[in-house]
Amino acid sequence: MASKKVKRTINYFNIVPLFNDGQELSDFIDIFSTINNLSNTKDKDRFVINKEKRLYITNLSFNENQKRISGKLLNIRMDSFPELMNTSDDKIRDIEAADDEGIIETAHFILSYLNDSLVLSFEFNQFGPRISDFIYYLENISYRFDVLTKIEYQPFVRDELDSYKKRIKRVSSVIAKVHKDDVRRINEFDSELFDAFETAERISDAEYVTLQLNYDYRQLSDTPKIKDKIFNIIDSVRRDKSLLNVFSSLKVKAEDEQTANRIKDFDLLNIWVKSRINVEKKEKSRVIISSDILLKMNQELTKEFK
Repeated sequence: MASKKVKRTINYFNIVPLFNDGQELSDFIDIFSTINNLSNTKDKDRFVINKEKRLYITNLSFNENQKRISGKLLNIRMDSFPELMNTSDDKIRDIEAADDEGIIETAHFILSYLNDSLVLSFEFNQFGPRISDFIYYLENISYRFDVLTKIEYQPFVRDELDSYKKRIKRVSSVIAKVHKDDVRRINEFDSELFDAFETAERISDAEYVTLQLNYDYRQLSDTPKIKDKIFNIIDSVRRDKSLLNVFSSLKVKAEDEQTANRIKDFDLLNIWVKSRINVEKKEKSRVIISSDILLKMNQELTKEFK
């Protein structure tokens, strides 16, 4: 019987630790050995709390030949649990757990440190830990050993944004999706957009806040106000690629000058370097098989970055 598979998106990030005096890359790599020891000994400090999230890096594997470290970042839910429903008869049952058990969401990762350059391959899981959680965890552990002051990161991109400014004409719609933890950062782009997102987040208490703006562009000679906001975002992220991390989704539907003003979907985040892979999952639990996804992530990382 063929194994069941699910699609996964893998994003790539440039990782730049800012070291304290006397510290270097090897000291940062050694942090993963420390994390591995915390995991193996079940030390209470293996967990890092980030707001309501309990984070944990585990199942680390070290490949000295490739100079790569792979593992899993877990977000462990200990408070309220979801339920299971049988969709054929609508019967619902609880997920029962002991006091020390929690629901986990996983993001697999591989960190390459070849040639003193840090490239992170990171699984995108909408419900799981984010790249910011990965950075937060590493910073928290590193601070305990006075290794660094902070870790900067930004996605690897294929930059087409400048051409978008020339091509986008009258706007038909804009859809922007932001995680609640990043809503405040919208203020770095536009105070009016920030006010809209902040209001939506406050009244909905949603994990992700989505703003959709629609325009009857055929009745308008132009859509200058929203275009200015879009172009301002484009200018901002071209100056600082890390700002792309603020949005989970950012799509503009507009006339495209390149195709005689036919309507086109412009995905402003689709400039990220990413891989899409099919990975195996367990039949009953539907949990992704770690050995399979990490093997395929390793192959894709080699393809993209040699």
